[in-house]
Amino acid sequence: MDVLLINPPQHLERASDDSDTFMGAIEPLGLLYLAGALLKAGFEVAVLDALPEGSSTEEILAKAEALQPLVVGLTGVTSNGHVLFHLGKALRARLPGAKVVFGNLHASFFHEFYLKNGCADFIFHGEAEESLAKAVRMLKQGRNPLGIPGVTGMDNGRVCGNPEPQYMMDLDLLPIPARHLVPMEKYGDFQTSNNLFVSRKGEKTRFMFSSRGCIYDCTFCVCHDDRRFRVRSSRNVVDEMEELKTRYDTAHINFLDSVFVGKKERVFELCKEIKERRLNISFVIEGHVNLVSPEMLRALKEAGCYGVYFGLESGNDEVLRTVRKGFRVQRVRESIRWTREAGLKAAAYFMLGMPGETVKSMQDTVDLALSLPLDLAQFSIMVPYPGSEIYETLSQNNRFPSPENREETLALWERFSPHPAFSGKDPVYVPEGLAAEQVIAFQKRAIRSYYLRPREFFRYLRRLNRRNVFKMARAFTKIMTGKK
Repeated sequence: MDVLLINPPQHLERASDDSDTFMGAIEPLGLLYLAGALLKAGFEVAVLDALPEGSSTEEILAKAEALQPLVVGLTGVTSNGHVLFHLGKALRARLPGAKVVFGNLHASFFHEFYLKNGCADFIFHGEAEESLAKAVRMLKQGRNPLGIPGVTGMDNGRVCGNPEPQYMMDLDLLPIPARHLVPMEKYGDFQTSNNLFVSRKGEKTRFMFSSRGCIYDCTFCVCHDDRRFRVRSSRNVVDEMEELKTRYDTAHINFLDSVFVGKKERVFELCKEIKERRLNISFVIEGHVNLVSPEMLRALKEAGCYGVYFGLESGNDEVLRTVRKGFRVQRVRESIRWTREAGLKAAAYFMLGMPGETVKSMQDTVDLALSLPLDLAQFSIMVPYPGSEIYETLSQNNRFPSPENREETLALWERFSPHPAFSGKDPVYVPEGLAAEQVIAFQKRAIRSYYLRPREFFRYLRRLNRRNVFKMARAFTKIMTGKK
């Protein structure tokens, strides 16, 4: 086996809280893009997604040992950064002949920490479809891949290489994600819908990207690490949509692009391509209140779009200005109205506890959510993810432990969740003048205020999967009662 790619569990022994009740398993698209590129380059590849498989640490190690790969690649986010730490070390010990490599923003940001602690042999920075294939070829030839741009590793006790992130500029050169390498029947069947679209029995929701990068630079986001917004051609996108429908029994597609509507003319071209092929499939997108127009929204509706998600974040103009959202509340009201007038569903993401936040500004956010004709609202607590401007500012002010303090760093990473109401842990960041208890209480209050309105309560009841109603009720009770 040339390469084994692993999506590790959120916790080492599959310990999870009730927050997973509101989430469904999503195919690991980042790994599947890498797998597709490796297959195209002629390598033998396997993918192990520990989340839907429910794999324990020992089961992951046993599967890896059975396959004896030359390279083992792991991805992860900050909230399971401790899993990468321990699993990487365990894989290196169990498979001394293999090279363990990490990728994704978290691993890239903390590459020195992981390399110095012996968790990985190499770290890949940015989009690794090209660099990983080059590295595997060099390793098979017995050569060191440290000279490849976007790759770092250890050499004579020192961190060496080039940590400059690499990016794919022509996305049409990427193969379609290698979904056949994972058990697709285990994805797309949500216990209860945290999405606009609610599938009927037997229908599947799939996920895909049509672009990469972002044109905005919100201070809390890490997507602006690459602001070079790149899109796939309309034909290329619809080819994948068609494959999802015909090969993977897909009834609905959720586009995960940071800003699907980043290029106006491209949106209209894509809608035209979908209509001309008579694809007849529903989909939802991520919109932006500055970029949508009545004409665009109508075109999306005619092409089969079911709804639009908007990152509204706050109902307070000063907070929006502080985090550089680039719009005001009045524009929010117009865009949501246009969306509903076009016959589309509208959903909104809100964040509480952002820099400069006060009790009044958080109440402004709740008031805005209650006043808008939304079909779905999500309330999270702002997380200063590593790589964001807010994280950098907090680090400079010594708000986080030094990576040299290994145990404190690993423990802190577990708290990088926007939903501490489920875990009982305090938020990673609390604005000056507020207490952690206040922010958590406000998140719970926001959810109660929104969903306990009779219309919203009964609408949400219709979203439930009856097989999991008791588990959902237990998780929802945590929010409703305010108990941790």
